[in-house]
Amino acid sequence: MLRIRKPKDHLSPDGKWRSFPKVPHLLQYVSNGNYYARIRINGKLIRESLKTGVWTTAKLRSTDFLKEKQEGCALGAAAIV
Repeated sequence: MLRIRKPKDHLSPDGKWRSFPKVPHLLQYVSNGNYYARIRINGKLIRESLKTGVWTTAKLRSTDFLKEKQEGCALGAAAIV
């Protein structure tokens, strides 16, 4: 059976990644159902697995990931200056 793409699915053009407008840094890899966090720091895209397929756990882990990466960026910038 062919699945019809609905606009609310928020799939990438290749259909491999699902995004969530209410949680902007969270992605789901469609083929295996795992969640990933994505952030861009100093022009570099960082995408890391949250090692879960559960929505609520992924939301919690994504906020931890964002805090960790943003603090690391601030510390790195302070060390360079």
